Amino acid sequence: MVATFTYTDGDREHEISIANPRYDSRESDGLFIIGSKVWKVFSNTHMLERNQRDYQLADVHGLPIDGATIYQGLIKRSGCPSCSGYALVTQDMSNINFFDFQSNKARFKQLITQISDQTTLKRIYRACQSAVEIGLRDPQGFIGASDNEPITFIDVHTNAVADGQGGYRFGPSPAAEEMLAFVESRLSYENLNYWYTM
Repeated sequence: MVATFTYTDGDREHEISIANPRYDSRESDGLFIIGSKVWKVFSNTHMLERNQRDYQLADVHGLPIDGATIYQGLIKRSGCPSCSGYALVTQDMSNINFFDFQSNKARFKQLITQISDQTTLKRIYRACQSAVEIGLRDPQGFIGASDNEPITFIDVHTNAVADGQGGYRFGPSPAAEEMLAFVESRLSYENLNYWYTM
């Protein structure tokens, strides 16, 4: 079966093949590896606004998402009507240290325990603070996958609720709070004391 996703980036139209996903996905049509990018393609726009909002809020609050981008476009499959859809595009980090805190806390803690550099731990601590701020649900991502950040989050979903005044308030995230507490336990007393007195 021939299947394509057509989208516009700037003033240029592009088309990618989405016939054979590399990985299955519960909430999308699958994950496609194209060059150095992972494309998570959706054949409807039911979650588009929510995904756009969550990634924008994550970026504003300093959550490391390594330049994740969302493209809206048209999905075509042989023998089927065309339909509107979108793609969430991230860097391919599939061979790096993955963690899914909700299903495997031990893996995250193991990866953090392997880090001794206090500067790196401080940056991960700040990222986890951002995760707590936005009420990050089901935290998952990669440790050491990016040259820019020691931790990168993927599949971002926040606990954001409109506050009626043009902004948002955020519900709690026990998972993000537990991540933050564990990273804090790995920081030296001198680093923590310096931060708390700033």
